[in-house]
Amino acid sequence: DTQEIIVATLAAFGMDRFNSVTALKLTDLSAQEAFNKGFQWPAPPARPNVRYAEVDGKIILEWGSDLTRVLRTETEIGVGGDHAFEGYNLYQFSSPDADISEARRFATFDVSNGVRTVFERIYVEEYGTESDVAIQFGKDSGIKRFFVFDRDYIRGIEKLSNGNPYHLAVTAYSVTPHATGFQKALESNPVVLTVRPQQPFGTTLRAAFGDTVQVTRTGGTSGALLVPIVINPVTLLDASYDVAVDTNTASYQSSQIADGLVISRTDTVVHVPVKTDETAPIFDGIQWKLINAPAATDAFSVSTSALTASRDAASTQNSIARVNVFPNPYYGINSLETHRFRPFVTFNNLPRRATIRIFNLAGHLITVLQKDDDSQFLHWKLINSFNILIASGMYIAHLEFPDLGQTKILKLSVILEQVIPETY
Repeated sequence: DTQEIIVATLAAFGMDRFNSVTALKLTDLSAQEAFNKGFQWPAPPARPNVRYAEVDGKIILEWGSDLTRVLRTETEIGVGGDHAFEGYNLYQFSSPDADISEARRFATFDVSNGVRTVFERIYVEEYGTESDVAIQFGKDSGIKRFFVFDRDYIRGIEKLSNGNPYHLAVTAYSVTPHATGFQKALESNPVVLTVRPQQPFGTTLRAAFGDTVQVTRTGGTSGALLVPIVINPVTLLDASYDVAVDTNTASYQSSQIADGLVISRTDTVVHVPVKTDETAPIFDGIQWKLINAPAATDAFSVSTSALTASRDAASTQNSIARVNVFPNPYYGINSLETHRFRPFVTFNNLPRRATIRIFNLAGHLITVLQKDDDSQFLHWKLINSFNILIASGMYIAHLEFPDLGQTKILKLSVILEQVIPETY
């Protein structure tokens, strides 16, 4: 006969020799739990697939249009555990490289099931002992898969500034029903998105978040009402949709859902679940809600032609009129700078291609900036063509947009830090 013996070597470090023993006991319990699970440590839920729209003064986040990822995040239970999906956390980071412990959690959407604050037993070095610490903060608010980010939670500012970068992430977390204090909750790793509120160049949005799309009933006489709500106005298609009720298909790959919606446009057909609340599915930038009990004969027609973004000559001229540079005047510092010796200003609301020539008041060419990307923004580091920091003074920016055959002139005042007079 053979006998397999597993030996663990443990180590822990506390504030002193007694606290180290306390920490070691907690480490031993954690190691024992890993052994009991056959070293199959449970995994957190699959991270949400977050998509966003950058619009004037706000960022629209949504992670419900990837139906496959939603199903995987909210229903799968990882090997080695019994953690069930509980909710989503939304964070704002001070920088794209910041740790989640430094982030500001500004919203939580969790399952309404009585599970709210979740505690986990950890070793608290400040106290020199183990303690139950709150790690998740549910409110039984119910699940939502979208959010309008319109204020700076880190700086406590009630509105967002177009062109300023903001760093956001959405995570999913799960909770075990067992009373164990270790690994009580698991959270997916955050993927930090750097976003900038802006008005899309050459585009006039004819719909806004929360608008309701007009519906025409084409079949059935039940009391069911189709309510399509705009979530992402930027991605709306100029399309017509035929929506039917399927009472025979357990849609959304879940036997708990008896009825489904079949949404068709051109050569695309999707099957989504019937939902009446904020968990209703999102497709093509629209959330499709169905109010009241449907019948198999119910059918609807939806057109978004009147809501899609307008891209015409008037929209282009309006965008060119908004082209600007900030901060102006540049007075010693830019709030977006991360280093005092790396000053810059930002040209904003630019088209894809632009050539910017900077002149001083004597008419001398200082430098030439080239832009050829999808961003609306271009930084000028306040250096000339020889990579030397410019002097304080007035400058003229001549902007040329080759794809549009148009130009624009801006004036920029620069007062560098070293020449700001001292105040007494």
